[in-house]
Amino acid sequence: MRSDAMFDNSYDGVLDDWKLKLITRRARRMGFRDFELDDAQQQTVLALLHFRFDPARANGACESTAVTAVIDRQQWERESRENTHRGA
Repeated sequence: MRSDAMFDNSYDGVLDDWKLKLITRRARRMGFRDFELDDAQQQTVLALLHFRFDPARANGACESTAVTAVIDRQQWERESRENTHRGA
């Protein structure tokens, strides 16, 4: 199994390290295989770059909870698209 540090993608200065690690953990939990992680990470990073956490609209949720929701939604959508293309 690859470590988080082995990604080919580099997002230094673009996205907080904890968010990148969270993307990897959530993708693995959803069943993404090692060879799928880079693509899942790229797509999810783009979504997180557009996401702005607003505590006033968060209903008491902290930033990590909101970021987890964005990550899960992106990865679920990716999984759904993959299954559609495979005919599953």
